[in-house]
Amino acid sequence: MVSIISKFDWLSEYYTKYRPSYSEDSINYILKTAKNNVEYIADIWAWTWKLTEQFLNKWKVVYAVEPNHEMLNQLITKLWNAENFRYIQSTAENISLPDGSIDLVAVGQAFHWFDTKLFKKECKRILNKTWRVAILYNNWDKNSEIIKVIDELSKKYCPLYKWSSWWLDNKESVFKEFFSEYETLMFPNDYTLTLEAFLWLNFSASYAPKQWDKNYLTYKENLETIFNKYALWGLITMNNNTVLRLWVI
Repeated sequence: MVSIISKFDWLSEYYTKYRPSYSEDSINYILKTAKNNVEYIADIWAWTWKLTEQFLNKWKVVYAVEPNHEMLNQLITKLWNAENFRYIQSTAENISLPDGSIDLVAVGQAFHWFDTKLFKKECKRILNKTWRVAILYNNWDKNSEIIKVIDELSKKYCPLYKWSSWWLDNKESVFKEFFSEYETLMFPNDYTLTLEAFLWLNFSASYAPKQWDKNYLTYKENLETIFNKYALWGLITMNNNTVLRLWVI
């Protein structure tokens, strides 16, 4: 687990600047389905702050649980003055929260990094009464022409590429094993990027080539070509959906 956590050391600034938030409709749906009977939320692997802030805006007490020191520093810098904000440096498999202290566990863009059996055990320990869990992903729309072009480029130059976060779409057994019952919903969540943001969004992916890799410059040049082809007035629109899976484990 240490190696997984440390691989994100240099990405905290780019996650802060360029990773999108989640659909507000998805956040509202979670809280509505819980019938607003949620006071304490734990955002597991909170990254830099995006999902934590969205729950904080609903006037809930949110514990941001983040294992990476640099990510956690970005999160604290952004949210330190929010009265309902709490933070813990901890992993998903060993959450430093008391038994039965949380009403809802949320995970944004991180579930695929977890040991799901250990995480499920920890969720059952820290959750109070109903074992409510919400798992969110921002997934690019695979039917979008831009996304198809990026997909082909990544297959060619990124040996670690696995269709990004939506590799779980074809592994529903992972969720069936984790949840005792759940539903899957999709909420439109398109966003626009400048060239700089577009490049860093792609290079912040775990599968992207690093500056010392032989494919780095070629990958970057091709990304710039894609941007110039599809951008309008200096901005490119990424067709994206927030996919939400929830409820009881």
